[in-house]
Amino acid sequence: MNFSKFLMSFAAPTWVEIELNGQAQVMVYIQSSPCCFNWKKLVWLGLAPPKVKGIIWLTLHGRAPVTVELVKRGAWTASDTICPMCRKGQETFQHIFFSCEVAWTIWSKFYACWGLSLVHPREPTLFFVSWREVPCNQYGDSNWLVIPFAAIWFIWLMRNDVIFNNKVVNLTFLRC
Repeated sequence: MNFSKFLMSFAAPTWVEIELNGQAQVMVYIQSSPCCFNWKKLVWLGLAPPKVKGIIWLTLHGRAPVTVELVKRGAWTASDTICPMCRKGQETFQHIFFSCEVAWTIWSKFYACWGLSLVHPREPTLFFVSWREVPCNQYGDSNWLVIPFAAIWFIWLMRNDVIFNNKVVNLTFLRC
């Protein structure tokens, strides 16, 4: 589901409950109109190297080269589309970056370093819009805005190490 059009209708601060299949999934407090925050421009602000911006851009457009997408495009013949990091869910871009246990551990560590405890949306567009709304300006906007880039890139590199280099996920070194 694409939330960008849905969110464009809000012009004042409000709580938005996002539902999928009739069940509440997330509550987001939108302080400013999302139409005033262009998440696509955020990608190209120069906050990250080109490779990082590329994977973010592909993720935001639902085109990240994860196994489920590669199978759909006929570029991956393996029948195993299970997440290589947790081995518990299909490797979709939503799973690999937002709901995988390994990804969640990484996000939680980033949050803990900033003294936060958050639940984030699994849909990339809504994630970036809601990230901008988290009131965490004590270290400056650009520092806060770079965290999703760093986390997603870290997750992507870890995933690739597991797939291509037969590495085992090890998160014991993560520290604030």
